[in-house]
Amino acid sequence: MRRILATFLLMALSCAGCSQLPPVTPAPVPGKHGPQDVCQGAFLHTPWQLYHSITARMPGGQQAVLTGVTIVRPGEGTLRAVLMTLEGLVLFDGEYADRIVVHRALGPFARPGFARGLLADVGMLFVAPREAPEICGADARRRLVCRTALARGGWLDITADPETGWGLTRYNAQRQPVRQATGTPGLEIPLARASAITLIATGSQSYRLDLKLVDAVPLGQL
Repeated sequence: MRRILATFLLMALSCAGCSQLPPVTPAPVPGKHGPQDVCQGAFLHTPWQLYHSITARMPGGQQAVLTGVTIVRPGEGTLRAVLMTLEGLVLFDGEYADRIVVHRALGPFARPGFARGLLADVGMLFVAPREAPEICGADARRRLVCRTALARGGWLDITADPETGWGLTRYNAQRQPVRQATGTPGLEIPLARASAITLIATGSQSYRLDLKLVDAVPLGQL
């Protein structure tokens, strides 16, 4: 992986710019491991059940520590997210298949739009976008970038760097960053199975989630 990325980055050229989005320099990767193949390594491609300890930091200095259980089935296009207190009380339980289904939601977790936003964030972290990248290249920091125009609007940048690891940035239709996610350094495992993930949401509903991986189990072994 490191050798592939090093070869790729040496071939990157300067770019005149890509409108308001950060510029990406198109460049090929020799051999069978193209940039799209490398960027696919950020995501899960088989079913997993993940357990995280989550520290949520909300506007106004509010903070909460939760337990999260996520079930991801990429082949079926489904995912389920459960949030619990440390004592095991289920605060939110929702899933997405062809539509969003909320099994349980208490207090602020029942507010309109919460389920859609949470499941969209979970999907961004763990499942590769269905759309093919429109450009792959290097950014100004010489990281490999695959940029995808999302069918629902906006763009998703997947970045890979041998030193800093995986990164994701989602932009809205106005080309403004609204979600940024990073994992602990390392590209040998997907971002979804990184020992720690930080997700930062900006805009009118800003927040920060710090996820620490407790356990990750292939569903075939359950």
